[in-house]
Amino acid sequence: MPRRTKSLVKARTQPPPAPTNGHAPTGKLVASTAMIQVTNRDRMLFELTGELRPDQLVGILRQALLGSLVWQERLFEKMVDSWPRLEKNLLSLKNDVADLDWTVKPYADKDAEPTDSAIEKAALVERALLGMEGDPTLDTSDFGGMIRDVVDAVPCGFSISEIYWTTVEGEIVPQYTKKLPARFFGYSLSPDQPDQLMLNPKGNLAFTWEALEQFPPNKFLVGVYKGNLSHPTIGAKLRCLTPYWLAQKYGLKWLMVFAQVFGSPTRIAHYTPGDQETFNSLCTMLEQMGNAGWGAFPAGAEGELLEAKSTAGTLLPQRTLIGDANEECDLTILGQVLTSTAGRAGGNRA
Repeated sequence: MPRRTKSLVKARTQPPPAPTNGHAPTGKLVASTAMIQVTNRDRMLFELTGELRPDQLVGILRQALLGSLVWQERLFEKMVDSWPRLEKNLLSLKNDVADLDWTVKPYADKDAEPTDSAIEKAALVERALLGMEGDPTLDTSDFGGMIRDVVDAVPCGFSISEIYWTTVEGEIVPQYTKKLPARFFGYSLSPDQPDQLMLNPKGNLAFTWEALEQFPPNKFLVGVYKGNLSHPTIGAKLRCLTPYWLAQKYGLKWLMVFAQVFGSPTRIAHYTPGDQETFNSLCTMLEQMGNAGWGAFPAGAEGELLEAKSTAGTLLPQRTLIGDANEECDLTILGQVLTSTAGRAGGNRA
């Protein structure tokens, strides 16, 4: 099968702005200043810890509709962190796009050959994009990482990256990009203001009209994806997976609890009503018998073991929940594929 290719540029190119730090173009590497400062605060604060209830999920998703995308982003991060199937599918999606044979095509009018100037500009664009260098210690991205960051808009609805420009041998080119947390962009919470995605430079959670501003040109890479006909705030694909995430998360928890007692006999003891000391001793002994395999009962007490049936556990609702959630995750993120519903038993993959 021939490898797919994707055109990087097929338009007349315009030179990017000069670096904002005032340095003139030289042969040295000169980076532009950052407009948004991402600090440890974005990693340490605004976390969703502990188990979430269904009503809390509804509140988080509703807040995104109002314009603040911070908690929805944290919810998506929590889903990826605790759902291996989702993490795998997102990684497959981003790698499939980033690993394409990206090319730059010079602009040309219809049925005409590109001019020498267009070919020269295309070479400059290709050299600039493929020459980007990220820094893993600063979580900045080269061209491949930038593409992966942009693809995050498909499952999450939004992906905003700041572009850092630099000068190399007289050419103004992008050095790297850095993806922004959701507290730096969103929609105004003021109902009478224009409905527009805007930059929140201070990163506060008020999202008042006065705190927001439009994205400046040539400084940010804005990715917006609508998975349905609704507004972008509720168009993220991961929103419809939140119920399945909750189902598989608690389904796994229930399955682990069931696995602890699966096949173990039910332990029953009889004691004389009112004998609290014997009751306490029996409860302690019955609990210890779960992994000890033996027991010593007080005089006058009776104990019996009810063996588990061999068919118990063959049909588990917990396993069904997890399987259905993983299948919906495959279909939502990757789309319909031949192996989506084949399962372990196999199927027609012709």
